[in-house]
Order: sequence, then C-alpha cells, then structure tokens
Amino acid sequence: MVAGGSEWRTMAIGTGRLQQEDRCTGNMSKRRRFGAIRKLSSGRWQARYRDPTGLLHPAPSSFLRKGDADAWLGSVETDLKRGQWIDPKAGQVTLEKYTGRWLGNRSNLANSTRQTYDDLLRRHIVPAFGGLELASVEPSAVRGWWAELSERHPSTAAKAYRLLNSIYRTAIDDGIVGRNPCKVKGGGNENTPERPVATVAQVAALADAMPEPLRCIVLLAAWCGLRRGELTALRRKDLDVLGGFVNVRESMEQLHDGTVNFKPPKTKAGRRRIAIPGNITEELAGHLAAHVEPPPEALVFTTKQVARYATTSFMAIGTRHGRPLVCRNCTSTTFATRRTPGPRPPGPVPVS
Repeated sequence: MVAGGSEWRTMAIGTGRLQQEDRCTGNMSKRRRFGAIRKLSSGRWQARYRDPTGLLHPAPSSFLRKGDADAWLGSVETDLKRGQWIDPKAGQVTLEKYTGRWLGNRSNLANSTRQTYDDLLRRHIVPAFGGLELASVEPSAVRGWWAELSERHPSTAAKAYRLLNSIYRTAIDDGIVGRNPCKVKGGGNENTPERPVATVAQVAALADAMPEPLRCIVLLAAWCGLRRGELTALRRKDLDVLGGFVNVRESMEQLHDGTVNFKPPKTKAGRRRIAIPGNITEELAGHLAAHVEPPPEALVFTTKQVARYATTSFMAIGTRHGRPLVCRNCTSTTFATRRTPGPRPPGPVPVS
C-alpha cells in the first residue's frame, strides 16, 4: 500500500497489536485501533473513520499536524462510546427543510399558535437562515440577526428567537446536530412596557363609540376582565345577570383565512366564574333581550362583523378616543368604586 509517497507493509508483533514499516525508511509506527490517518501530498494530514454501520467519514478538513488528526479521531471515538456521536451528514439538511418537518410533526399545536409559528418562520427565520445547512449556522450569525430584528421589532425578535431555539433543541434531541447556535443571553425575553389602563370615562366613551350590538363587549372587557377571544365566544347560557356572574368556558380564534374556531381554555384555571358588577347588569340584560337569540347556545355577540370588530375596530376606536387602551385590566380600585353592593361570588372561581 502507498501512503504519502511511501510504501507500507503490515507486521504482527508479539503483543497482538499491529505495526507498519515504511520500506523506504524502515521506521515503525503503531497502527490505530480506531480510524486511519494518512499524510497527503500537500504535507497535511487526513483523518477518517467508519461509523457503526460501516460508512466511512473523513474529517471536515485536513490537519497541519498528525497529532491534531489523532486528537480529532480520539474525540470522535469517545463520542461513539458515550452514545453522543452525531452523523455529520444529518446536519446537512437545510434549516428551511427541517423547520417544515418540525412544524408538521407538532399535531398538538393550537391553530393560532401554528399560524404564529408559520408567520415567524416565513417572515424572519427562513429568509435569514433557510438556505443554510442546519449544522452550519453559527452563533455569531444568530446574534447579528437577533440584534438587527430587535432594533425594529423587539417583541417579534424575542418570539422568533424562542422559536429558533426550540427548533435547535429538537434537532439536538433528534441527533441531527451537536450544538445549538442560539447563545444570546436573554434573547427570548420580552420587555414590553406597561400599557395605560382605561379610566372609567374612557371606558364609557369607548362603549358609546361601538355599534349598538357590540356596546356590551366593551363593558364586559373592562369590568369583568375577559380576553378578546373569551368575549366573542360567550353564549347566552354563560351569562347569569340575576345571579351576577359570567362563566368562561371557551374562546374564539380567527385565522388569517377567515376561519373561526371555538376552543376550550388552555388550562383548567382558564375555565372560571367571574362576578359581574351591578353597574352593568341592566345593560347586559337589555342586550340579551334585544340582540341574543333564546336558545342557551346562542352567541351573545352575533353581528356578522364580530370577528373583525374584536380584532381591529375595537382597538382602533379606543385609539381615536385618546390613546391605545387596556380595557381588560381595569384596576381593582376602579372596579370597587363603580360596583354596587350585593351578593357576588368571591372573585373568579373554577367552572365545573
């Protein structure tokens, strides 16, 4: 056999190991038990090894010194023995292709969450890294991408970073890559400034500005603290005006294509009973009589444009009346000053 211009022959020695003798120089060297090293015509050293299936893998680059090649083979052998070896060819899949598989395998995602992930991938992650091999994305590239996106859209940058980090954690668990390039400390944290809380006067102005069938959606948001999707999913059976409470059993979501879905709350605590303050019970009773069908399953807010108002016009009307408002989080002090006395459930309680 010829290697690096020298002719080699293998000889057995008493210890059971093998030695190789260079016929030109007479030098003897121990034969490796794992992998092989050879000297190239350039003077550099190449290392190769076989995986458990017998496939041959060369080192990603040649080495200046033979000792470096030997150390690299030693690290690969250690990884194999510990079960931590990563097939270098597995990480050659592009990030765009892998993220498609990653998202497709998550059948338990809510439709709205899947839509959010798809938007983040399509708008921010794939344009930056989609054409790169999964194993070739460097921490410095992720850091630069996150920094640039954070300057323009801090909240979006945090969401996109968390998604990319989750994708790489899965890739590591799948044995496709051996490292995660998401190394930005606090990259997934969202530091959203506190939003202004609507005053009683602003709540009244916002309610007055809404179309009549949707006036009470503002009042329930402000005085009962319901989320947008919970408001639009309310049914007649959920409102007990005489008893003074509202039951939250489900939520409504609208996707980009106009599809409307009803789903249960994410957690058991999301199913709850909330007290209705006495100052809005009369208006709620009037709304039920004028705008809600008699069946218990009838939706409380039934206008054909309820989804559009709930997602866009509601906030736009609030902005026109001074500034963006948070009606859901009216302070307990405001609530107490406007609430009329009477028997009420002791705060939110679970709904069976």
